Amino acid sequence: MNRRRTITVVSALLFLINSATAQEEPSGDPPTSGEADSLSREERLALAEQLYRQGREQMDAGRYVQACESFAASLRYDSGTGGTLWHLARCRERTGDFASAWARYSELQGFAQGLGERDKAQAALERAQAIESRIPRLTIQVSRSASNAGVQISHNGGVLDAAAWGSGLPVDPGTHLVLASAPNHLDYRQHILIRRDSEGATIEIPPLTPEPSPPDTSSLPEEVTLDADALDPWYRYTIGWSLAGAALTCFLTTPFLFEHGSTLDTDASSERDFEAQERVRQQARRYRAAGFGLLAGGFAFSISSALTFLFRPESEKPLEIDGGVGATGAHLSATFSWGRTTSLSSEKSEHL
Repeated sequence: MNRRRTITVVSALLFLINSATAQEEPSGDPPTSGEADSLSREERLALAEQLYRQGREQMDAGRYVQACESFAASLRYDSGTGGTLWHLARCRERTGDFASAWARYSELQGFAQGLGERDKAQAALERAQAIESRIPRLTIQVSRSASNAGVQISHNGGVLDAAAWGSGLPVDPGTHLVLASAPNHLDYRQHILIRRDSEGATIEIPPLTPEPSPPDTSSLPEEVTLDADALDPWYRYTIGWSLAGAALTCFLTTPFLFEHGSTLDTDASSERDFEAQERVRQQARRYRAAGFGLLAGGFAFSISSALTFLFRPESEKPLEIDGGVGATGAHLSATFSWGRTTSLSSEKSEHL
């Protein structure tokens, strides 16, 4: 009974801390079992032994982080080694990752008991009991409203069973991500930093916010038709008179700009300071340049206006427009006298 309970607790803890320990492992180690399976049994055992010795040397030199990586890689090639489990647990204990160390000691206890090695099992149990009080705990409290909405809680990418909510989860120091998600609701996520030698922390999952509903388009008219005949020939007259008005504005404004520039030239002559004279003359030049620009613009607008009135397109309807908007979408098309057709259309989207 005790052995079965130990295996269950260890399996749950290894699932929780898997993401954190994986980030510490070097990219050169084999991350998947498929790569290890491509080697022969003798090659896997030889590589496991090499990594184990490398870890022992790194641990003796005080390089505990690298030693933990070597021991973890060795176990991926040969998981049936109690000695490697013991050293990995001791290494995790040295780095302050007491949750990982406790899980490895508990795993080693069950492994040794299965082999009938009572001394090793007792030693692993004693070490696990010695550090259990130093393990930080992460408690996730889920509100009743969020629970009723069918919320799913994940910790560092791993989904937590509802039975784990509200209980203190053994975690290693570092940043932890808690994500709450539910159908038709916005996700809630929170990052929390667990410091070394701390008791842990508590996260409360509030009621999740429902997703915004799509806009109601049932009140839109079924069809609204644009009358193209009403736009012909007024569009030409509107453009022509607008251009003529712009030309007239330019011609009326130009004399005032030239006159003001001449006045500034006269004022510059009365200035005694040379720098003051140059500043006034620069202003005069800018006014005259603006005058010439407006004069040129007036001529351009005049020519454009004349062309609009004088040259009527051959067809009676130089511009034909067809369009509509309704509950299912909207479309707009324009056909010009020279045969080009431009069209735009859209359909109603569920996310509008």
